[in-house]
Amino acid sequence: MIACAQSVLLRHFYLQFVLLEGGYFACRNGRSDITHLPSGDYIDCVHPETYYNDPDGLQPISAEDAANSFANYRRNVTNPMIRDQIDQFEFLALAALALFDTGLEGQSDECIEVCRRMRVTIQKEILQYCMMTRSELDSSIRMGNIMSILPNLQRAAQRMHEDMTLSNVMNAYSVDQKFYELGKL
Repeated sequence: MIACAQSVLLRHFYLQFVLLEGGYFACRNGRSDITHLPSGDYIDCVHPETYYNDPDGLQPISAEDAANSFANYRRNVTNPMIRDQIDQFEFLALAALALFDTGLEGQSDECIEVCRRMRVTIQKEILQYCMMTRSELDSSIRMGNIMSILPNLQRAAQRMHEDMTLSNVMNAYSVDQKFYELGKL
Protein backbone atom coordinates (compact mmCIF):
# COMPACT_ATOMS: atom_id res chain seq x y z
CA MET A 1 0.00 0.00 0.00
CA ILE A 2 1.39 3.39 -0.89
CA ALA A 3 2.34 5.94 1.76
CA CYS A 4 -0.59 8.21 0.89
CA ALA A 5 -3.06 5.40 1.59
CA GLN A 6 -1.32 4.57 4.85
CA SER A 7 -1.54 8.21 5.88
CA VAL A 8 -5.29 8.30 5.17
CA LEU A 9 -5.84 5.12 7.20
CA LEU A 10 -3.70 6.17 10.15
CA ARG A 11 -5.15 9.67 10.33
CA HIS A 12 -8.67 8.25 10.42
CA PHE A 13 -7.65 5.50 12.86
CA TYR A 14 -5.90 7.57 15.52
CA LEU A 15 -8.87 9.01 17.43
CA GLN A 16 -10.77 5.77 17.12
CA PHE A 17 -7.86 3.90 18.66
CA VAL A 18 -7.57 6.42 21.50
CA LEU A 19 -11.24 5.87 22.36
CA LEU A 20 -11.12 2.12 21.81
CA GLU A 21 -8.02 1.69 23.95
CA GLY A 22 -9.56 3.79 26.72
CA GLY A 23 -12.65 1.61 26.54
CA TYR A 24 -10.57 -1.54 26.69
CA PHE A 25 -8.66 -0.36 29.76
CA ALA A 26 -11.93 0.58 31.43
CA CYS A 27 -13.31 -2.83 30.50
CA ARG A 28 -10.24 -4.60 31.81
CA ASN A 29 -10.47 -2.67 35.08
CA GLY A 30 -14.28 -2.82 35.24
CA ARG A 31 -14.60 0.96 35.66
CA SER A 32 -16.57 3.28 33.42
CA ASP A 33 -16.22 6.22 35.81
CA ILE A 34 -12.70 6.93 34.64
CA THR A 35 -11.45 7.93 31.21
CA HIS A 36 -8.09 6.48 30.22
CA LEU A 37 -5.76 8.69 28.21
CA PRO A 38 -3.11 7.67 25.67
CA SER A 39 -0.41 8.85 28.09
CA GLY A 40 -1.41 6.09 30.51
CA ASP A 41 -2.97 8.65 32.82
CA TYR A 42 -6.68 8.78 33.52
CA ILE A 43 -9.39 11.23 34.47
CA ASP A 44 -11.68 10.34 37.34
CA CYS A 45 -15.01 11.60 35.99
CA VAL A 46 -16.55 11.58 39.47
CA HIS A 47 -13.73 13.76 40.84
CA PRO A 48 -12.32 15.53 37.76
CA GLU A 49 -10.53 18.10 39.88
CA THR A 50 -7.97 15.41 40.75
CA TYR A 51 -6.76 15.60 37.15
CA TYR A 52 -8.10 18.84 35.74
CA ASN A 53 -6.90 21.65 37.98
CA ASP A 54 -7.15 25.32 37.06
CA PRO A 55 -6.39 27.27 40.26
CA ASP A 56 -6.00 30.57 38.42
CA GLY A 57 -9.31 30.22 36.57
CA LEU A 58 -7.65 30.72 33.19
CA GLN A 59 -9.55 27.97 31.39
CA PRO A 60 -13.05 28.95 30.27
CA ILE A 61 -14.28 25.39 30.88
CA SER A 62 -14.78 23.94 34.35
CA ALA A 63 -13.47 20.59 35.55
CA GLU A 64 -17.03 19.23 35.59
CA ASP A 65 -17.67 20.39 32.02
CA ALA A 66 -14.41 18.81 30.91
CA ALA A 67 -15.38 15.51 32.56
CA ASN A 68 -18.90 15.69 31.12
CA SER A 69 -17.48 15.99 27.63
CA PHE A 70 -16.28 12.41 28.01
CA ALA A 71 -19.79 11.12 28.81
CA ASN A 72 -20.57 10.60 25.10
CA TYR A 73 -17.46 8.49 24.60
CA ARG A 74 -18.17 6.40 27.68
CA ARG A 75 -21.80 5.85 26.65
CA ASN A 76 -20.97 4.89 23.06
CA VAL A 77 -17.72 2.98 23.43
CA THR A 78 -16.70 2.22 27.00
CA ASN A 79 -20.06 1.08 28.36
CA PRO A 80 -20.77 -1.37 25.50
CA MET A 81 -17.26 -2.78 25.84
CA ILE A 82 -17.74 -3.28 29.58
CA ARG A 83 -21.24 -4.70 29.09
CA ASP A 84 -19.93 -7.23 26.57
CA GLN A 85 -16.70 -7.81 28.50
CA ILE A 86 -14.51 -7.36 25.44
CA ASP A 87 -11.33 -9.38 25.83
CA GLN A 88 -7.88 -8.65 24.44
CA PHE A 89 -8.36 -10.61 21.21
CA GLU A 90 -11.66 -8.86 20.51
CA PHE A 91 -10.13 -5.46 21.32
CA LEU A 92 -7.29 -6.06 18.89
CA ALA A 93 -9.72 -7.27 16.23
CA LEU A 94 -11.84 -4.13 16.70
CA ALA A 95 -8.71 -2.01 16.41
CA ALA A 96 -7.77 -3.79 13.17
CA LEU A 97 -11.27 -3.32 11.77
CA ALA A 98 -11.13 0.38 12.66
CA LEU A 99 -7.74 0.68 10.94
CA PHE A 100 -8.80 -1.03 7.73
CA ASP A 101 -11.86 1.14 7.16
CA THR A 102 -13.23 1.62 3.65
CA GLY A 103 -14.78 4.58 1.89
CA LEU A 104 -12.60 7.20 3.53
CA GLU A 105 -12.00 10.53 1.88
CA GLY A 106 -8.78 10.39 -0.13
CA GLN A 107 -8.69 6.59 -0.17
CA SER A 108 -7.77 5.00 -3.50
CA ASP A 109 -9.69 2.12 -5.06
CA GLU A 110 -6.66 -0.12 -4.49
CA CYS A 111 -6.57 0.82 -0.81
CA ILE A 112 -10.30 0.18 -0.46
CA GLU A 113 -9.88 -3.28 -1.96
CA VAL A 114 -6.97 -4.14 0.35
CA CYS A 115 -8.96 -2.91 3.35
CA ARG A 116 -12.04 -4.85 2.27
CA ARG A 117 -10.01 -8.07 2.04
CA MET A 118 -8.41 -7.40 5.43
CA ARG A 119 -11.80 -6.76 7.03
CA VAL A 120 -13.20 -10.02 5.66
CA THR A 121 -10.19 -11.91 7.03
CA ILE A 122 -10.49 -10.22 10.44
CA GLN A 123 -14.23 -10.89 10.62
CA LYS A 124 -13.65 -14.56 9.84
CA GLU A 125 -11.05 -14.69 12.61
CA ILE A 126 -13.45 -13.07 15.08
CA LEU A 127 -16.21 -15.50 14.17
CA GLN A 128 -13.87 -18.47 14.50
CA TYR A 129 -12.68 -17.17 17.87
CA CYS A 130 -16.26 -16.69 19.05
CA MET A 131 -17.17 -20.20 17.94
CA MET A 132 -14.20 -21.63 19.84
CA THR A 133 -15.08 -19.79 23.04
CA ARG A 134 -18.90 -19.94 22.96
CA SER A 135 -21.78 -22.05 21.76
CA GLU A 136 -22.85 -21.71 18.12
CA LEU A 137 -25.85 -19.51 18.93
CA ASP A 138 -23.91 -17.40 21.41
CA SER A 139 -21.06 -16.95 18.93
CA SER A 140 -23.37 -15.33 16.36
CA ILE A 141 -24.81 -12.98 18.95
CA ARG A 142 -21.33 -12.22 20.26
CA MET A 143 -20.11 -11.44 16.75
CA GLY A 144 -23.04 -9.05 16.27
CA ASN A 145 -22.35 -7.33 19.58
CA ILE A 146 -18.68 -6.88 18.75
CA MET A 147 -19.43 -5.50 15.30
CA SER A 148 -22.05 -3.10 16.70
CA ILE A 149 -19.30 -1.29 18.61
CA LEU A 150 -17.73 -0.04 15.36
CA PRO A 151 -20.43 2.48 14.33
CA ASN A 152 -20.52 3.75 17.91
CA LEU A 153 -16.76 4.14 17.81
CA GLN A 154 -16.92 6.08 14.55
CA ARG A 155 -19.60 8.42 15.93
CA ALA A 156 -17.64 8.96 19.14
CA ALA A 157 -14.44 9.72 17.21
CA GLN A 158 -16.30 12.16 14.98
CA ARG A 159 -17.75 13.84 18.06
CA MET A 160 -14.33 14.02 19.70
CA HIS A 161 -12.91 15.63 16.58
CA GLU A 162 -15.77 18.15 16.50
CA ASP A 163 -15.22 18.93 20.19
CA MET A 164 -11.49 19.43 19.62
CA THR A 165 -12.15 21.63 16.59
CA LEU A 166 -14.65 23.73 18.49
CA SER A 167 -12.34 24.08 21.48
CA ASN A 168 -9.50 25.03 19.16
CA VAL A 169 -11.62 27.72 17.48
CA MET A 170 -13.06 29.06 20.74
CA ASN A 171 -9.86 28.49 22.73
CA ALA A 172 -12.05 26.77 25.34
CA TYR A 173 -9.32 24.38 26.46
CA SER A 174 -5.96 23.64 25.06
CA VAL A 175 -5.47 20.59 22.91
CA ASP A 176 -1.89 19.90 21.93
CA GLN A 177 -1.58 20.91 18.28
CA LYS A 178 0.11 17.61 17.36
CA PHE A 179 -2.77 15.66 18.91
CA TYR A 180 -5.25 17.90 17.10
CA GLU A 181 -3.47 17.41 13.77
CA LEU A 182 -3.27 13.63 14.25
CA GLY A 183 -6.96 13.52 15.02
CA LYS A 184 -8.13 15.38 11.94
CA LEU A 185 -10.60 13.18 10.11
